[in-house]
Amino acid sequence: MNRLNTQKKVTEPVAVSVRNFLHYLLHCLICIYIVLILGVLPFYFTDGYNRIGTDKAIFSVRSVCTMQGCLLPFCCVTLSLFFWHTVRKGRMERYQGLCGKN
Repeated sequence: MNRLNTQKKVTEPVAVSVRNFLHYLLHCLICIYIVLILGVLPFYFTDGYNRIGTDKAIFSVRSVCTMQGCLLPFCCVTLSLFFWHTVRKGRMERYQGLCGKN
């Protein structure tokens, strides 16, 4: 009998594991972005920092528009499935105050 291993193993739910993984992935992406913008990008622009700021703004607008095109249909489908499931299960009375009707 192993006396050192007397504690019970605690497992975390899948949702917590996915959240932690996504948080770590987002952290890595932000770090890579900052290193590229602050460390690498100035070597490629000879016009100065004004040009870098303009290109960053254009990149941000394009990336937001691209993500909006991807996420908007996903959010619409998710919300419609949520409300369909809520109405089907008969739990709509919880959400009556959200529409302004009491």
